[in-house]
Amino acid sequence: MALSRSRRSDSGFNYWPGFVDALSTPGLAIAFLPPVFLV
Repeated sequence: MALSRSRRSDSGFNYWPGFVDALSTPGLAIAFLPPVFLV
């Protein structure tokens, strides 16, 4: 299973890490910045 997964990821551009980073950064900012400003 791991071999087929690594072979498949070599064939194309892997956009998933950038997608997760782009979604998680605003989510973390919304979660952590308001409490900082309220304190």
